[in-house]
Amino acid sequence: MNRYPVLLIAGLLAISGCTTSKGEDYLNRLERVLQSERPVGSTTTYTYVYPSLRELRLPLPDVRISFAEFLDLSACDISQAVAERNTVLGKHSGSAAVLAYESELLRRLLECENWLDRTRADQSAQFTGPNFLQKISVWTHQKSKNFSAVIWNTPFASKEFQALFSLSRQDSPSDILIHAKYTAEAVDRLADIVQASTSGEIDVLQLMALYKQIERYRVAGSWIRATQNRIDTLVSATLMLETADRATVCRATASAAKATILRNVLNKIYAQRVQPELAQLSSAGSALSNSIQKLLKSVDHPKNFGPVNFYSFMDSYFLGKNNLLIRLNYVSRKHAKAWETLFSDCELPLR
Repeated sequence: MNRYPVLLIAGLLAISGCTTSKGEDYLNRLERVLQSERPVGSTTTYTYVYPSLRELRLPLPDVRISFAEFLDLSACDISQAVAERNTVLGKHSGSAAVLAYESELLRRLLECENWLDRTRADQSAQFTGPNFLQKISVWTHQKSKNFSAVIWNTPFASKEFQALFSLSRQDSPSDILIHAKYTAEAVDRLADIVQASTSGEIDVLQLMALYKQIERYRVAGSWIRATQNRIDTLVSATLMLETADRATVCRATASAAKATILRNVLNKIYAQRVQPELAQLSSAGSALSNSIQKLLKSVDHPKNFGPVNFYSFMDSYFLGKNNLLIRLNYVSRKHAKAWETLFSDCELPLR
């Protein structure tokens, strides 16, 4: 007799058993011990997704100057920076390089304007362009006005942040917690750099490393999916506990063996398997929400600065009064209360 097909089937069963999530296993056990069917669920849909880069990116009008004016810029050590920006490589730089360039250019323009203002009586004859100080002032004003859009685009309209909030990945809660702390640290540091971008030189390589760290695990989107999944599980489980037929359950648990089974579902399945995942997702959500909030404060724009759907996304999942973390904590408390009520109704000790 060939035993390999049997071994193969056994292996496949073992593999399929490993793919059952802790939440699914928990619902299955509740169905059996409560002798009731779980509520008919619907496929999770996400009302809000992170907007596209086209929707998020704010336009940055170019400041156009003549060749003679470009030559004049050399007196203020600006022409080289402008030349580098106008290369093909410069025009296609990522968000980190754009922030570094615009920050440095604005800083040099401000220094040049101050220098010209102090020394124009002695230095004006050096400049070929007429009213050069006035033009520098106009360019400085235009760049200052546009810099708020640069600061907005740097994080939120970057491909790295679109990856961060992508719903394409779903990791385990334990991995999400590790990745969230790693990512939140990078977002915090990015917020510090953005806040100081008008007053100091930016290290492009450091900024690019932070972007890579933010993009790597796509953890914000992964957290959204995992958290919504656990919320759906808890809502179903809570409804099963609340609507379980008390006569059937309490009569069955009058038997010590049946009562032990019910208590094991609570203490060994929910408390030891499901609840730790909820705690991990709660901690990860707090880390992500705090870092995102810090970044938004560093950008320092009114709420209508970006597209409406950006703020709808952020409010729904991270920052609103009923965000995903708040909803997770609420359904967790409600679920614990449903267990307490069931045990009280059947006059059973929780332990």
